[in-house]
Amino acid sequence: MTVLSSNVNAQYFPDSFGKGLKVVGKDSTFAIRFGLRFQTLMSNGWDVTNDDLSKIGNHESSFLLRRSRFKFDGFILNPKLSYKLEFSLSNRDQLGGHNAEHGFTPLYMRDAYVKWNFYKNFSIRAGQGKLPGNRERVISSANLQLVDRSILNSKFNIDRDLGLVVDHHFKIGENFTFKEIVSMSNGEGIGITGNNIGGYDYTFRLEMLPFGNFKSKGDYLD
Repeated sequence: MTVLSSNVNAQYFPDSFGKGLKVVGKDSTFAIRFGLRFQTLMSNGWDVTNDDLSKIGNHESSFLLRRSRFKFDGFILNPKLSYKLEFSLSNRDQLGGHNAEHGFTPLYMRDAYVKWNFYKNFSIRAGQGKLPGNRERVISSANLQLVDRSILNSKFNIDRDLGLVVDHHFKIGENFTFKEIVSMSNGEGIGITGNNIGGYDYTFRLEMLPFGNFKSKGDYLD
């Protein structure tokens, strides 16, 4: 009987504080970074009748685990071929689970995609992730300066979807930067497994930065 075995050599080291634990192959052919975060929320509510602040009715107070996420990302073969997986862990974060469109199951999977920088400044992403819509939606909840996004954002965006995203950037002159992002997706939203009404969603975004890119991803955090 012959037993075959192989060893995978990697080096382990922590990224900067708050950015997870990173593992990189010694030959730099792969990398993976693990991250875990959670967000708690305390809320209070009072019923005030007849515009008389001295007559306060029912009072409600509660604590909530608003978000809890586990994710890992990295690259395969070289940094031009990257990937990301992100999961929801808290009940409040697992939207769906109560209707046929989601198969009566919780939405554990948030992001699941691969991204390939296939030619110079062109990249293509395939899988489930955020659509390139408004800036408020694309910025990660880990980087919000307020408790949550606006009510307007919750009503007029499709969040994540399954499909293809192509992005490109170029410069005119020394600093003037243009970024174009276009996507084609199901148009049904995250985790839809049934009752697809057909057709596709097309999203386009153009950014113009006359003074060049912000430092440290200043205007665009994900």
